[in-house]
Amino acid sequence: LYLMGHIIAQYSPSPLIAVLGGWSLPLLCCMAQCFVWSSLLLQTDALMLLEEGTWAIMFILNTAFNFTLYLAGITSPLVITSLVFGALYLPWQLLFHLPYILSLEDTPLTRAKVNVCNVIVGFKRAVFYRKQSRSLKDWGGMVGIVWMFGYWWVESAWIAAIGWDLAAENRV
Repeated sequence: LYLMGHIIAQYSPSPLIAVLGGWSLPLLCCMAQCFVWSSLLLQTDALMLLEEGTWAIMFILNTAFNFTLYLAGITSPLVITSLVFGALYLPWQLLFHLPYILSLEDTPLTRAKVNVCNVIVGFKRAVFYRKQSRSLKDWGGMVGIVWMFGYWWVESAWIAAIGWDLAAENRV
């Protein structure tokens, strides 16, 4: 997300959009990481919903900032790629991924669950426990498969393309 914020900051004709885009995406990414690690440590999907909701907000902002750049006449492949990704990712995230997380059977996070003992148990589970499975359900069904493909392959290729394009344009 730092690179996506960097693109907005580099191309933006507006100092306000440059600052907002350059800083909001990395800060929101840090916030999402706090949610996901809290979810893992406290063993609850409730915070995973907040993490994925934060990703939805990040990509709404990223798409909006890049759309603003596009309207300003900036047609860099990086801006176009961000717009295409947003057009594909946001409907999937809002219509499938977030509803899937909401559908998971999860006990509510209570104050009693937030304690050092549970955090230690959650940490050990996150670091050492591995469940080998070929069951589609264990991988999150088709929503999980699409998420993993996008996260491990599409996003990696996109980040590499951003680096190559910024280097080619001497913007890094």
